[in-house]
Amino acid sequence: LLTLIFGCKKSESTSPPPTSGYTIKIGDTWWFHRWSKEDTIIKTDTTKQIVVKETTFNINNKTIPAYVIVDSPNTSSRTYLHVSDSIFAITPLTFNDTFIGWFIWRLIRANVSVGDTWTDVSDPIPFVGRMTIKSRVKAVNVNENVPAGSFIVTKVGQDFYTDIWGYLGYIEWNI
Repeated sequence: LLTLIFGCKKSESTSPPPTSGYTIKIGDTWWFHRWSKEDTIIKTDTTKQIVVKETTFNINNKTIPAYVIVDSPNTSSRTYLHVSDSIFAITPLTFNDTFIGWFIWRLIRANVSVGDTWTDVSDPIPFVGRMTIKSRVKAVNVNENVPAGSFIVTKVGQDFYTDIWGYLGYIEWNI
């Protein structure tokens, strides 16, 4: 990929490329247990997310590799993850089935500590304005037991805001 981006010049370096510490592969599966509250009613559901293929995006004249994640069984509902020194979510935004832009935000950075924070701000999006996500590391090296086994995770909380709608809500990820 680097050869394609930077031309067909032969690299003189023999050292391996840096790795992120994060791995994603086709076939990876996650189960999400979601809840939301509308007035006094709490709704819960479970969704299965599956990595189905690799792809690339051309965003702001940059080629970005990503993994396609589908919400099974609704395979038309897609999310994209880009893995580098961080994990980024890439979401296509549409209005009345018309593509209006990309929304990209960092789910987690490499080598975080409890209390670390970062803020991602989008370009202006029609009908939304700028989207701002404020992230904070809540815990690191936490043992999480799920049906697939026991995993060491990092907990990250994210608050979502827009210029037009204000505060949208909070999500907590165990990554």
